[in-house]
Amino acid sequence: MKLDKIKIIIITLFVLVSSYIGLKSFYLSYYDIKSIDNFQTISDQLKNFDTITLTNNPLNEEEYLTFQNMKIKNDFKNFIQINDNITNDTLKLSLRSDDLSSSITTDSFMMGKGETYIKYLKSNPLLFSNDYENSKKFINTNLTKFLDKNNIKNDYDLFNYLINKDNFNNNIFTSLTDIQDKYALAYLTSIIIPKIEKITYLKGDYNGYLFKINQNLYEVSIQTDNDTRYIFTFIGSNYFNKNKIKELIQTIVIS
Repeated sequence: MKLDKIKIIIITLFVLVSSYIGLKSFYLSYYDIKSIDNFQTISDQLKNFDTITLTNNPLNEEEYLTFQNMKIKNDFKNFIQINDNITNDTLKLSLRSDDLSSSITTDSFMMGKGETYIKYLKSNPLLFSNDYENSKKFINTNLTKFLDKNNIKNDYDLFNYLINKDNFNNNIFTSLTDIQDKYALAYLTSIIIPKIEKITYLKGDYNGYLFKINQNLYEVSIQTDNDTRYIFTFIGSNYFNKNKIKELIQTIVIS
């Protein structure tokens, strides 16, 4: 009788362990981060970085271009304002053209506000995916809880987490919740973070980052809290170059 009880216990344990391994194997396959096309590209691009220290030397008030609570040195006197109804939170300027047949060139500057990537990720993940199959995978995710648990408080923390491949090495000992949340994080960041050539971290009087998206497009994001990005976008290469942009971002003031 005692031997029969031991057999039952062993069989029960075998069934439970087999079921557990089977469920984990299914999750590891279903939430396979390697299947996300752009994620590895984004992770690798974020590793290519420099750092600039921002040391703001105040200018006279009349030397600034001011929009809402944002200021930057007014080196845009040959630019004209473009009203294309982007949003009420964005100012867009374009460089005047020497060509009399055209009033503007492709060189443009924008400054405005946007939400941080962290703020986006803490919203309903279904908002970011038109892919129904992937949307189903996000139903039970709680990225707010996951980000808080991993002490990911701002975009800088997020980028550091994304470039560490060990953070996404799942195995049968990884919890089901973490497998789901890691997949959601990898998939959504592959959508909302643009493909870039280089990132430069900004430290000092203000914290943020500079994306070199391509030779003709640079985007500066300044963060004063975990919800808002102050975004300064430089488009074109006739007027803007790397040194000019570095000079201008040293004059940014957020009040």
